[in-house]
Amino acid sequence: MFTIAVAVIAVLVFALVPALIASRVDLAHRMSDGDGSRATGSHRRRLSGLLTAGEIGIAVVLLVAAALFIRTFANLGRVRPGFDTDNVLIVQVAADAQSLRTSESARLIRNGQESLRAIPGVVDATAGCCLPFENGDASLRYVIEGRPLDGPYHGMGSWRPVAPGYFETLRIPLLRGRTFTDRDSLNTPAVVIINQAMAGKWWPHGDPIGQRVSLGKEIGGIWDEPPREIVGIVANVRDVALDKEPQPGNYVPIAQLPDGVSARVLVQTTWFVRTERDPEVLRSRIERELQRSSGGMPVTSVGRLDTLMARSTSHAAFRMWLMTAFALTALMLAAIGVYGVMAYAVRQRTREIGIRVAIGAEPRYVTRMVVVTSLRYSLLGVLGGVGCAFAVSRLLTTFLFGITPWDPVAFSIAAIVLTLVASIAAWIPARRAARIDPLIALRAE
Repeated sequence: MFTIAVAVIAVLVFALVPALIASRVDLAHRMSDGDGSRATGSHRRRLSGLLTAGEIGIAVVLLVAAALFIRTFANLGRVRPGFDTDNVLIVQVAADAQSLRTSESARLIRNGQESLRAIPGVVDATAGCCLPFENGDASLRYVIEGRPLDGPYHGMGSWRPVAPGYFETLRIPLLRGRTFTDRDSLNTPAVVIINQAMAGKWWPHGDPIGQRVSLGKEIGGIWDEPPREIVGIVANVRDVALDKEPQPGNYVPIAQLPDGVSARVLVQTTWFVRTERDPEVLRSRIERELQRSSGGMPVTSVGRLDTLMARSTSHAAFRMWLMTAFALTALMLAAIGVYGVMAYAVRQRTREIGIRVAIGAEPRYVTRMVVVTSLRYSLLGVLGGVGCAFAVSRLLTTFLFGITPWDPVAFSIAAIVLTLVASIAAWIPARRAARIDPLIALRAE
């Protein structure tokens, strides 16, 4: 209803203006002064040209926005998440109250890993607390033991409880030290693995292996645990969003979580199962084994890791296609506008063009004259559109990745495309003008 109302209002407004102009014509003046007709025609041509310039300006703004979104989507497609998403099935299993104790969670995960690894075609399996690209960023403040503090903590970092085999299954490179094993339990010293971003921030020229970090200590209560020893450094990953730069992060063994923490973060355990080929072939078998090894816990969702990553860019893809559709529509309307205005101008100047041809004007001169007239308005629209695009593009900053709102490539493409389209649209009536027979033109007058 809104669209219909806007369309009707637009038709009425744009039909009303020329109707009012036509109703105010002084017939006596027009019939006594032939130049009045030409003056009015010239005025109308200028007004039409300015309207066309405005149309081109709007098209430039939309084309710039579309180019920015296209480049953003292309940049996201080139981003590597830091882990291998091929042939990985993700299965989420809901836990019951009894299994939320750390010791029971660790036992169920070991049983699940043994059952899944025994399936022909399964390469490896592991578990974690969080669903990549979906659950946001679980973060905790950290304090590095032995370093001076300017405040209550040193910084905020991502926090991921994971099972043994997590880095091997997802193929996250180990840069130094070791990964978690089944020996990391509540009865062994607390350990932590940090990512490359945290190591580079706090130990740019040193070795963090063996250093100790306290996680979430300022929260108190169930989070108050002894410092953890850094036993490994892994490469950065983008498991929150592809367009977010990796931040300092920590991984802790699920088997070393305090019971109260397990009850909060393991309500739904996420399993990662890597297979030799398409994981969908083993989907039902994997679900059955997980339910059996967990004592009948329900599977809440199943999906592929590569599909999950592709879905994380769906908003960027939607914005790209939507803005591209708007831009192409505006481009088409601008081309029609330029063609219509120039065709009308040629028709109004038929006698003048006929005289020019009669006194020796070559067809290429006539063509150039019409095209140059069109380009004046087109360039006016392009310049105005570029100026507006500079102002509007700042509003798109939060949606862009890998480029600035004033990306020169996007602005150049928009300006060049509009100029070419306007030139082509003007060239058609210009060629028609160049073929005018002066005898026919004069006789028509």
